[in-house]
Amino acid sequence: MKLKDFLLEDKTITENPDAQLREAEMLMMKRVLPALEDFEKACAIIEKRMGNAMFPGFKAAMHKAIVSSVKQKRNKVLDTDFIERMMVDYFDR
Repeated sequence: MKLKDFLLEDKTITENPDAQLREAEMLMMKRVLPALEDFEKACAIIEKRMGNAMFPGFKAAMHKAIVSSVKQKRNKVLDTDFIERMMVDYFDR
């Protein structure tokens, strides 16, 4: 399951705070962390293909896009559409 699909999934966690924390931990371990590991592997492939000269700029642009996405005043933890638009702008310049 992709991180975007996980974030858009419309399941509510039970009302018990301890159960909420356990379920959030389980979801984090089973879904979010594997998605982040896939992201890390993809970035490593991009780094190998871009080389040392170009990768720092890509990394900075990606970092800025992710941080800006998190700071957006929306109901999402991470707005992948926003990140995509920022990265398209980076590649188009």
